[in-house]
Amino acid sequence: MVVVAGNDRYLARFLTGLAGSLRQVAGDSLLHVHAVGRLRPETTDLLRSVADAISHDRTAERFSRTYYTCGRFLAAPTIMAAWRRDLVIVDLDTVFVAAPACLGSQMAGGDLGFVPNNHVVPWETIDACCLYLKATPSVMAEISLIADLIATRFAEDRAEYYLDQGVLASVRHAARWRPAAPRWRPLSIDGLFVSANAASVEGKVRELHQKMLDLGVPYPA
Repeated sequence: MVVVAGNDRYLARFLTGLAGSLRQVAGDSLLHVHAVGRLRPETTDLLRSVADAISHDRTAERFSRTYYTCGRFLAAPTIMAAWRRDLVIVDLDTVFVAAPACLGSQMAGGDLGFVPNNHVVPWETIDACCLYLKATPSVMAEISLIADLIATRFAEDRAEYYLDQGVLASVRHAARWRPAAPRWRPLSIDGLFVSANAASVEGKVRELHQKMLDLGVPYPA
């Protein structure tokens, strides 16, 4: 199951492209969308038309860009408990070029797949663009820990941007000293998807547009 999250603006901008590309490359994949904040009626209609499952966080008092990026990880424990299946958590601006199930072939000997960042700073060593969660008790405990740590930072009003990356990196680093922790496995996402939001340079725009045309997916506004 693919899991994404976003507010009204980002859902309206990117969800059609993500859902359309997913249907093209993996028609049998389920899509769970976690919406954050107030939604316009047309966005609600869009969700109902493309998502297999929807959750909606209406209760948080402080909706910020940081909260939107962390929403998928805050919701992941509940989603995993409800579905009891492997989850692939990706950015909302993802446009799939290959089926996300291909990540499963990289998970031999691993339980929790992550995308490494080649950064020296410890809290930036994981890219939050993609996370593969096997439906195991150890992964369920790990994603619950991640959600709790993120929620605590918001409760303390200390939720800096890139909080999701920092928490993921910290929990992974500590996993080596916790015998019950899941086995974290580096993933390669080369050829899996492109980012619609990152296509600001002319060459990237052309590349993205061509890939989406090849998939028969409408280019997002």
